[in-house]
Amino acid sequence: MENKLHQLLTEEQPRISNDLSLPRYLKRKINSIINCRTMNLGGHIHFCPDLHGGLFLFNSCKTRGCPVCMEVEQLKWFFKQRQKLLPVRHNHLVFKIPYELTHLWQYNKYLFQTIMFDAAKYAVKKVNRDIASERGWISVLHTAGGDLSNHLHLHVLITEGGFCNNEKWLDISLDVDSLRKYYEKSIKKKLFKALNKNKLDMPPGINFNQITKLIQFKKFNIHQVGIYTSGEGVLKYFSKKLKTGPLNKNQLISYDNNNVTFYYMREGKKEIVKLKRKEFIRRYLNHLPLKGFRIVRNYGLYSTRQTKLTKELKEKTFNAVVEEKVYSPEIPKCPVCGKELLIVYKYSAGEFKKLFALMKEGNPDRPPPVQYEFVRNKCLYKTQ
Repeated sequence: MENKLHQLLTEEQPRISNDLSLPRYLKRKINSIINCRTMNLGGHIHFCPDLHGGLFLFNSCKTRGCPVCMEVEQLKWFFKQRQKLLPVRHNHLVFKIPYELTHLWQYNKYLFQTIMFDAAKYAVKKVNRDIASERGWISVLHTAGGDLSNHLHLHVLITEGGFCNNEKWLDISLDVDSLRKYYEKSIKKKLFKALNKNKLDMPPGINFNQITKLIQFKKFNIHQVGIYTSGEGVLKYFSKKLKTGPLNKNQLISYDNNNVTFYYMREGKKEIVKLKRKEFIRRYLNHLPLKGFRIVRNYGLYSTRQTKLTKELKEKTFNAVVEEKVYSPEIPKCPVCGKELLIVYKYSAGEFKKLFALMKEGNPDRPPPVQYEFVRNKCLYKTQ
C-alpha cells in the first residue's frame, strides 16, 4: 500500500531542515522516519538454506513516532503489557488540564508533562492509602486530539480492586471523586511551585498574574470513560496511539500542494479533516514524542519491581495462567522448499548502495547467481 504520509514528509524535509525554530532532535527524528526501510539505513539479506533464492530487507529506523516500523513495536508492547494484566475489572480514566493552559504546556513541555504524571501518581497513591490497598495502573500520555489539535491528557488504566495488606484481593470500587480532588490539589501545588521558582517560561502575551489566576480558578477534571471486565481492550487502544505517532499512515487520505486531507474516528464515525499543508506539518511535528521523555509509566502492581508478585497473584489468587509469550515477527519462508530464510549478512548503508549497483548491472561474478527485482522497501523473491 502506498504510504502517502511518508511521501509527504519526504517532500517537506528540506523546509523542515531549514527551519531554525525547530530543535535539532526533531529534525533528526524526521530524517530517520523518512529514511526508514530504505537503503540509506542499510539492510540485511535472508537466504534459503538450499539456495533457491533470497530476500533483501532494509533496516527500520526504530524511531518513536515512526508510522512505518512502529507497527511491530506496537504489537511487542501490547503482548508484554498484557502479561501483567490481572483478570479483574479495570477502570479507564482520563486526567485532563484546562484548555487555557495548553499554551503554557507548549513552552514547557517536559516539565509540564512531568508534573501531570506526578500529580496523577500522587492522587492514586493517596486514594490507595485511604483504603490500605495496592492497585496496579498504567499511565499513558496523549497530546493530540483526533484532528491533531492540542489536547493534553493522561489515559490511566487502573484495577478496580486492590491487594490489601499483602494478604487478599478486595474488589473495592475506585473513589473517583476523591481521586479528582487529590489530583487537582496536587497539580495546582506543583504548578505554583514551578512558577514561584521561575522554572516555567511564560508564553508571549501572557504574564505571571494571568497564569496564576488560570491555575487557581480553573478545574482540573478527571473523566471516567468506563469500567471493564478486562483491561485488554483499553490496552490495545493505548498501543495503537502509543508507538505509531500522532497519525497512523493509513489515516492520510490525500494531499496536494495546498491541502492535506485525513480522517479520525469519533464515537464510531469517520470525521474528515482538511488542513493547509503547512499547518498539517506544524501540528504533526508538535505531537512527536519528546527526546528522552517516558510517555508510558507503570505503577503499583504493574510496575517492573512488582512483576514477580503480580505473576504469583495471578496464579495463586485468580488461578490464571501466566503467559510468557513474546511477540516476534514471522520469519519469511522460501516459497520453493518452505524452509525459513536465514540472515546471512548485514549491510551498512554504503555497502548496500554498492551491492545495489552491482545487482542492477547484473554482475555475473557476484555470488550467488540469483536474479533480484528491487522495490522501495524490499527485494522481491526470485528463484533460480
